Amino acid sequence: MATIAGGSLAAQVTLGGGFGFIGASIFTYDQLVEQLNIARSELGALQGSPLRIGAGFIGWVLDEDEQASKRAIKLMLDSGKEAGGHGFSAAPFLKDLIASTLPLIREDGGPVVVGAGGLATGEQIAEILSLGVAGVVLGTRFCLTPESRYRESSRKALLAASSEDSVRSYGFDQVAGYLKWPKGVDGRALRNVSLDEYEKGEDIETLRVKYKEASSQNDTNRTMVWAGTGVGQMRDIRPAKQLVEELYRDCLAHMESAKHLTFNAVDPSK
Repeated sequence: MATIAGGSLAAQVTLGGGFGFIGASIFTYDQLVEQLNIARSELGALQGSPLRIGAGFIGWVLDEDEQASKRAIKLMLDSGKEAGGHGFSAAPFLKDLIASTLPLIREDGGPVVVGAGGLATGEQIAEILSLGVAGVVLGTRFCLTPESRYRESSRKALLAASSEDSVRSYGFDQVAGYLKWPKGVDGRALRNVSLDEYEKGEDIETLRVKYKEASSQNDTNRTMVWAGTGVGQMRDIRPAKQLVEELYRDCLAHMESAKHLTFNAVDPSK
């Protein structure tokens, strides 16, 4: 959600009852201040009064989960391989990652754990919450809101995509010339012509020239549209506040349904 989640999206998610965030990774100082002021305005915070915000950092090493639980870290995000954007190429699926993480955290009374990766519906949120995490994070779904900073061409590509179009590859960054990510980090985006040609072994420098030209024209047939595996279940653009409220209601409905199934189950021991 780098640069896609700005101050307006963060504010409206928060007003809907969630915890909005700003994807500030490549913002300049002035750009970040601008987005914080947008959030301040939409949240109705007084100019000069402190915004109650936190700062996050990235860590993709599962072996460090135990260390994280022993330090003053308040929240830890488990991001499964279903998640859109960049991530550890060998990351487990979200449910497996949660199963590996929670026992370590519970032993030490460590940070709150939330899950992310491929989530798009209230039903999916209910399923992940049932595993024991304290919350979830959705990214791709909130690209399809009026408040997101995603290009219109990218939104159209998301709306037209199926879940099978979301693929992980090192090829996306290779074609774009983004070569500064650490070893083992790839990206999940919508399959496109650039990736097809990369996988066929076409000359990388030629592909980069084509990518640069396509980027100047917002041509998503060649440029990256980051998207998690839940993209196939996203078919409309909704205001962020409304979306949070709808996901919350849908999640509660599915949890209530599951509770009734358990309550009405016949005890096999009787």
